[in-house]
Amino acid sequence: MSLFLGLASCVLIAANGISIGVAMGRLSRNGSPAPALAEKPSVSVVIPACGIENFTPLTLERAFDLDWPDYELIFCVADPRDPVIPAVNDAMARHSEIRASLLIGDDRVSANPKLNNCVKGWRAAVNDWVVLADSNVLMPRDYIAHLMAARRKNTGLVCSTPLGSRPQGFWAEVECAFLNSL
Repeated sequence: MSLFLGLASCVLIAANGISIGVAMGRLSRNGSPAPALAEKPSVSVVIPACGIENFTPLTLERAFDLDWPDYELIFCVADPRDPVIPAVNDAMARHSEIRASLLIGDDRVSANPKLNNCVKGWRAAVNDWVVLADSNVLMPRDYIAHLMAARRKNTGLVCSTPLGSRPQGFWAEVECAFLNSL
């Protein structure tokens, strides 16, 4: 039995190593540029936020620096005492040229706290195209362009799984390993 388990472990580790190698081969260091798009519709970006994370100032600044002609940012925070609220307000004040709003409150529509936090942003979105991006996602400037380039006439959803980077601590390392092994 131990021989079988040892062999199975080696096979799984080898499969994981191969998948990481394939992923590394597909990714360039700076990413591929977004394709040119003839149509650039208005987009609402809903960002659920909760607490101050290691890179909150950086991810907030990047959200306001997206290369897209018309987008709005909708920050959603469940708890009115959340420490991220002043950081979001400060970022919105520094970037008043970008349409942005902060919605606070906990709408109970499911057992999922993140969905409960996002639903108010979904309802408040004024555009037909809505992007949900976690507050800890460091969006590249062409993030919306990449998402919009993936859509087709019958598109209902485009998913962009993030890569984990810059972990600080054991559980952050575990999260990065999980995200990066898809």
